[in-house]
Amino acid sequence: MIILNLINKSKIPLYIQIYAEIKKLIQSKILKANEKLPSKKDFMDYYNISQNTIQNALYLLLEEGYIFSIERKGYFISDIENLIVHDVKIENKTQHKEKKKIHYDFSYSGVDSKSLAKTIFKRITKDVYDEENDDLIFQGHIQGDFLLRKSICEYLSQSRGFKVEAEQLIISSGTEYLFYIIFKLFNNKIYGLENPCHKMFKELFLTNNVSFKSIPLDESGIIIEELKKHNVNIAYVTPSHQFPTGTIMSISRRTELLNWANENFNCYIIEDDYDSEFKYTGRPIPALKANDINDKVIYLGSFSKSISPAIRVSYLVLPKELLNIYQKKLPYFICPVPTLNQKILYKFIKDGYFVKHINKMRTLYKKKREFLVNTIKKYSSEIFNKEIYIQGADAGLHLVIKLNQKINEKAFLKECLENSLQLYSLEEYYLEETYNETSSFLLGYANLTNNEIDEGILLLLRILKKYYI
Repeated sequence: MIILNLINKSKIPLYIQIYAEIKKLIQSKILKANEKLPSKKDFMDYYNISQNTIQNALYLLLEEGYIFSIERKGYFISDIENLIVHDVKIENKTQHKEKKKIHYDFSYSGVDSKSLAKTIFKRITKDVYDEENDDLIFQGHIQGDFLLRKSICEYLSQSRGFKVEAEQLIISSGTEYLFYIIFKLFNNKIYGLENPCHKMFKELFLTNNVSFKSIPLDESGIIIEELKKHNVNIAYVTPSHQFPTGTIMSISRRTELLNWANENFNCYIIEDDYDSEFKYTGRPIPALKANDINDKVIYLGSFSKSISPAIRVSYLVLPKELLNIYQKKLPYFICPVPTLNQKILYKFIKDGYFVKHINKMRTLYKKKREFLVNTIKKYSSEIFNKEIYIQGADAGLHLVIKLNQKINEKAFLKECLENSLQLYSLEEYYLEETYNETSSFLLGYANLTNNEIDEGILLLLRILKKYYI
């Protein structure tokens, strides 16, 4: 019987250990070509293992060509002289320090995982394969699947109040990819970014050597005079739900912004409509693009909030003048989203599942937000004898709590993390170091249950009491 060094209490499955041990013996020529291996029964009896365990190990060795089988005779060692050996190191997970699990993560990037339409997606995926569509084996259009683009255009017309042609829409895989396209459309332009904004933008612009200015906000949105002051050519805004402050750009400020772009032939607006589906009170606000008479708005959309960040499908709508530049300058920039994924998403939208999913999630997230707000009010009244101010519109998948004083944020966040709780200081989202007289924290809630929200907020406020008078 061949001797294998097996560790029963290892986190590496036994069949992987057996596979690796036999492979090592073959590679080191201890087991010779055409030598017969012990039978499965011998392995089972000697090592006290199940038939499935030894069968899985032998299957891996067969697949990689280390052994071959002869019917009714058993398994034999292959001649590996001409076999390409790929030495894969099998890591013992116990050697790595496991990352501490965060029990209460108030991240803004998650969604409610239990509400993902998994059954529907499984069925649609099967249907797409069963259709025997030849498109799945070809590269596809550089701007993305035409039917998907058309279905998105129809959705934008119904939900965001503007009409565009499928030829103007480009499918991509994440906001950073969309910005790479935009960067290539312009030369030597100055971008004006809302301050604060997404953390990735500063690094994104610096890495691509693109000039930008941080533009402050007031209660109505981005300050137009600051755009003029810094000679900005392209303004980036999140008017439907500013990230991260959560405010909605006023109608008058939208008009001012459009006028600024219209008055300057080389100026454009980038509208990031990242979570516009989730407005919980009042009438839905049309996109800024809906009032874009002169075609000066580059519109960005995504399915990260509406379906899942894992889907990695985003899109942009280009003004027709910029579309001509895109087609001339970027004919090589191929859509990075797999054709299969695009076909699945198209059917999800076309068959009406997407709208049903949005309506369902809007109801769910509205209730979660109400629960979070009420929980903050309840526990802050009990612990501090006053309610903590909650900033931001009744929309989106996050809100901001604003204190009336400055606290030691570094120490506070560190203690939260030590207690398996994570939240995010608003200061992390400023493009340049800014001193604020008060402390504010961003709380996402989509990926948390009501029980986790309740426990997490109570813990958060108890820790905060040590730092907040």
